[in-house]
Parts: sequence; C-alpha cells; structure tokens
Amino acid sequence: MEYRVTNSGGKVDVHLEGKFTFADNGKFRELLKTLQSEKPQSCSVNLSNLEFMDSAGLGMLILFKDTAVQTGFSLSLRSPQGQVDKILRISKFDEEIPIES
Repeated sequence: MEYRVTNSGGKVDVHLEGKFTFADNGKFRELLKTLQSEKPQSCSVNLSNLEFMDSAGLGMLILFKDTAVQTGFSLSLRSPQGQVDKILRISKFDEEIPIES
C-alpha cells in the first residue's frame, strides 16, 4: 500500500493505493501518528485506487476509526471500487465508518 496525505485547513484527505494487507501495518501506524500530530477536524480516505484489501486491512480501518475518536476528528471512506467495495459491503462496514460513493 502506498498513501498520500493532503491537508487543507483542518481537512485531511488520505489517498490509499495498491494492496492493503497485514504487510502494511508499519506504514499504516506511521500514517496514524501523522494524523494524531496534525489533529485535523475531518479526514476523508479515498479508496478509489485501492485494488485489494484483506481482513487485516479491515482491522486497520477499525484502528483508524479508534484514532479518529481519540483524536477528535470525523472520518469517512470515499469511492471504494471492485473487491474493496465488495468486502466493505459484505462486512457492513458502513455501520462503523460512513462510506461515500
């Protein structure tokens, strides 16, 4: 997984690309630390270029939600495609984190 973060006046956009698996645990924790230090008002995670996500990726998104709650920013997921959209729908992830088309 690769990620890119843009911050615009307290609104952070995170773009995830590639495959999101347990192998990305270290990189993902770096991303969470960055967000904790920036303390945004909101964060939108763009999933449009994420090709694959496994159950570990889902678990890391739950950690993302926990970080958002602890740090005090709103979190949403945006534009999941293909297999990623399917795994989010099957797991009813929209009950945990809002998903925008």
